[in-house]
Amino acid sequence: MPSADEVRALSGAIRADADTLTQRYATLGADATASIGEIREAVRKMSVDVDRLSKRTDSLLATGDEELRDTARAVRSGW
Repeated sequence: MPSADEVRALSGAIRADADTLTQRYATLGADATASIGEIREAVRKMSVDVDRLSKRTDSLLATGDEELRDTARAVRSGW
């Protein structure tokens, strides 16, 4: 089971990924006159960012689910 520091680090990585995705989206909007190739590349990068964010979020949620199950078992067993 990951430590609290590992969960905090993962949360920080998720925040950084979301910030990167937000910045890329803003850049894409600002560069509305960009060529189709540039837009295609920006969308590809955004797709990679969304995929990474999704995987990290899934990992964090799975960790929380595991911790909740462990806590429930401990409570049922009287600690």
